[in-house]
Amino acid sequence: MKKTILFALLLNLGVATMSNANAPENGLISTQPQIDYEQLKYGNDRFAIGEINVSVTETITLKPDTATFSITYITEGDTPNDASNRNANNIKKLNDYLMELGINQDNLTTIGYQNYENEKEQPIDNAAKRFSSTFTIHLNIDNEHFFDVVKVLDEHQISDIKLDDSHQFYVFNIQEINESANQAKQRNQQKYQQIVKQLKQLGINEISVAGYDNQMVSAENELVKKYYVQNTQLIKVNNFEQLGKIITKAQELKMMVNNDFNYSVSEKEKNRILEQYEQTMYDKLAAKATRLLGQHYQLGVPTSLVSNQDNHFYSVQPRDYGYSRTMVNAGQSQMFEAQAVDIQSPSEFTITLTMSGIFEIVMNIYQ
Repeated sequence: MKKTILFALLLNLGVATMSNANAPENGLISTQPQIDYEQLKYGNDRFAIGEINVSVTETITLKPDTATFSITYITEGDTPNDASNRNANNIKKLNDYLMELGINQDNLTTIGYQNYENEKEQPIDNAAKRFSSTFTIHLNIDNEHFFDVVKVLDEHQISDIKLDDSHQFYVFNIQEINESANQAKQRNQQKYQQIVKQLKQLGINEISVAGYDNQMVSAENELVKKYYVQNTQLIKVNNFEQLGKIITKAQELKMMVNNDFNYSVSEKEKNRILEQYEQTMYDKLAAKATRLLGQHYQLGVPTSLVSNQDNHFYSVQPRDYGYSRTMVNAGQSQMFEAQAVDIQSPSEFTITLTMSGIFEIVMNIYQ
């Protein structure tokens, strides 16, 4: 029904056009130039009587041809320049290898660069050994003698005395430090005996040794300031066979391959595919318009052609590599155990392409 109404409307338009062709030459509107133009396009017996608007849709499947991912490299140094130079030298080794694979500088982008400082424990060279001998003392004292006891303890540089959790007796520690474990213990015994003698002079006799500890207390490590440079570089690859080689090289250089793989179709490849489909889409568009016109009308030239595309691109990432991260070896890059990299095959991408066109409808006036 819709097609019949359309044809009737277009037929009336055609009659009106031919009536205008017979109008006097001195009329306000002359159609003779238009008639001459139509005859040049379609011949003496064919005229455009209207237009038809049609559209076709096609889904195109594309295979990704580009992968991007990033590599992070951290170096440590005794000075900022030391850390920076170490980082630059190793990054250059990676980039030189990438150039050998045919990856040019345009496909390498620094997306993160940070320098910072931090304190780090490291062993003390030839550290002198020292030993601590500690006695834990329990004693009972009343309030009347408490401050007299504190005065005695102050003479021996003991400043911490407190009730135990049950509040039944007081507790304090006697400590001596010496380069010899035996001497530390002997000096601590002497201090204990002297304190006991002074407390007994105050009338305090309930004194006992509740604990004993003798151990080495010299620091084996010391905190030193270190400087770090963290460099993250984004790599674009157009040949998927190179991915494994790049990852292996990065692992050899103690670099961290980040789990941020992204697959896509390059603009060059997308435009190449779309150009191949343009003629096919136009042929389908013209064939559809011809079918809609039926046998009594002919398809004229297009007056408008428009194409739109709806992209369906999905980022595909491989599984996590499972690196042990951010443990830095002195003067070198981060230390991690390189795992086997499992790169998943990327999904195909699709483009929904729609082409719309407006064609002239041509009628043979003698038909």
